[in-house]
Amino acid sequence: MTRPLDLSVPIAVPELADLGLILDRAALGRGVFILGGTGTGKSASLVSPLLRALLAERAVAPVDERSCVVCIDPKRELGATLRAGCADAFEVDGRETPPLDVFAALNRDELDAGEVVDRYMSLSDVSMDSQRDSFWRVGARNLLHDCVSIDLHLARLAGAPNDAHIRRSLFWRGLAGALRAAERIAKAETRVLLSPRRPISRYLLLLRMLAREGGSTVQVPSSATLVQRVITQHAPDLALPALSQLPTLASETSSSLVATCSALVGALSSERVQRALRLDVLPPLRTTQVLSMVDRIRNGSVMLYQPSTTSAEGMTIARAVKAATYDAILAGAACTPEGAVQRLVAIVIDEAHEVLTSTGVSDARFLAVGRAFGSAPILATQSISAIRDRLPMGSHDAVRAIITNVATRVQLATSDPDTLHELRALIPPPPIPGPHVLDIRSLAQGLPGEACWISSSGGWGIGRVKLRPSTPSP
Repeated sequence: MTRPLDLSVPIAVPELADLGLILDRAALGRGVFILGGTGTGKSASLVSPLLRALLAERAVAPVDERSCVVCIDPKRELGATLRAGCADAFEVDGRETPPLDVFAALNRDELDAGEVVDRYMSLSDVSMDSQRDSFWRVGARNLLHDCVSIDLHLARLAGAPNDAHIRRSLFWRGLAGALRAAERIAKAETRVLLSPRRPISRYLLLLRMLAREGGSTVQVPSSATLVQRVITQHAPDLALPALSQLPTLASETSSSLVATCSALVGALSSERVQRALRLDVLPPLRTTQVLSMVDRIRNGSVMLYQPSTTSAEGMTIARAVKAATYDAILAGAACTPEGAVQRLVAIVIDEAHEVLTSTGVSDARFLAVGRAFGSAPILATQSISAIRDRLPMGSHDAVRAIITNVATRVQLATSDPDTLHELRALIPPPPIPGPHVLDIRSLAQGLPGEACWISSSGGWGIGRVKLRPSTPSP
């Protein structure tokens, strides 16, 4: 029987000790939020030292108890610390590494098309909040649902993974051949339909092709008829209501629906994203090399991804790395066969508001339950307002759940009213009538490294971190 992890072991972080805050593995598992605007020193004075302490503890731990560390570093301020603390850190880049399988930790036999589409949309993270946009969003989601249903239905008809790939390949080859023979698609488009590693591009091309005819079909047989013939041949029992209706709509309506589909998941169709991520709902063939987060966590690996916040593609991959990590943790990758926590999985995310999502792989849901499976989230962000602004309108409950389910909070200088309101609610007033401590030591005028903290046990304090020499960032 594998021994469960001792969660009472303290994590030695001198910079947190300067503040009077002591963390052990259990407190780390309940999560750490580090909030502070640009220039307040949150990366240098808190995130980097905490990462350094985790790597130092990992270096001396028994192999089967070594923490797994997944670091998403958009500002590229943590890479040097991570590389200095772990010589064999694995850098996720999609160029020299296999693609990350975003469905590896899930039971593909139980995947629902709607669940797959929600995941695709959450990775792209396109906000459509207004009531007007919701009409197009629902219609577009229905179209994408039908596209994904084709692949899932064919896979389940086949049964075995190899047979599923063959059956699907025959369908898309038959479709490409029929459309090419009728001169409805160009040679380059034929190659897209035949590429299994580009499922999103394939779906969007199918939709664009059906929308070209609008409501006035002038070619006989129509593209919709050709598509329906191939579907009837390969999957006669499959109902695809949204795809069937698309060619019957007015051209403006069908074009707008397809444009909405492209807006919702188009980021996943770029060459860089499809090189870095395996978005296929079918399991990989035995000869296909993929990056499985489940295997990496079980091996206690250290992983680094450094996207750019100005790159939509980079942040899409970052959200996929986060989602795959969440999935693997909830699948028990960090637990013993008996279900006890065997190793911690530290998820260190700088500029965390850039990758938070309320649909698909929800941060609120994960943070509520992940601690039981070994998660140790360390999220650094600018303010509570930054989180609220990033998530779609109407996500008040999700924002509240994210804030509530990260137990330890360290707040550096801020003038954000939402953040200050939260702190006032958490820090008790003085026992006798008098000014609140935040009125005496205002965080709005805080110096770099000065912070107020609230621990998972309910304690709190205010102090200042003494900056120590560290390896310079590249």
